[in-house]
Amino acid sequence: MKKFDVTMLTIAILVVGLVILGVTGKQETQEPAVATVNGEAITKDRVINGFTPKGQQKVMENAIKEIVIRQEAEKLGVQVDQKAIDAEVEQIKKSWGTKEEFEEFLKRKKITEADMRKDLEMSELSEKAFATSIPLKDEEIKKYFEQHKSEFGDNAVYENVKDKVKEKAMSEHKKEFFDQWIHTLVKNADIKYISKIEQPVFEEDAKK
Repeated sequence: MKKFDVTMLTIAILVVGLVILGVTGKQETQEPAVATVNGEAITKDRVINGFTPKGQQKVMENAIKEIVIRQEAEKLGVQVDQKAIDAEVEQIKKSWGTKEEFEEFLKRKKITEADMRKDLEMSELSEKAFATSIPLKDEEIKKYFEQHKSEFGDNAVYENVKDKVKEKAMSEHKKEFFDQWIHTLVKNADIKYISKIEQPVFEEDAKK
């Protein structure tokens, strides 16, 4: 079995990475904040510690994206399925064969199992929030099937392969709308920069 790589944890979206796991709750931290997003703080030490100015800018950008996605998920009532996350973590562990090999993998990546779990949770949360905000319609799934029948075998019947069709159609749906969705969330957020740290320039804004 192919060894699981931590980069597989961040899908489309992924949008987020392990470097942004230091985002804190609403002003309850004793650490100084460099910015707030709808009142939620991003702490100075998590952004500045060990990063170049360009790196700090990217960490800030990712942190803002994570916060707006998480806040949107809360508004929509979207939650992570912890049992599914548990199963995924166990599958990753098994893919490494032994406990020692898995721990060596974490050590090489300079992360903990908790870091990995949090990244998986964020990936699932972003997927669910996006699917709820911009749902894939049944007619879009059927249209994808009609346009890509050959992908599902000779004489494929839609009802028999619907789940596979939906998965592929959703992948195309995300490619088209996911970045735009996140950009809108960021654009509509109340972001206040407290520190003089270099502020991020989001891709959509840079293209203007």
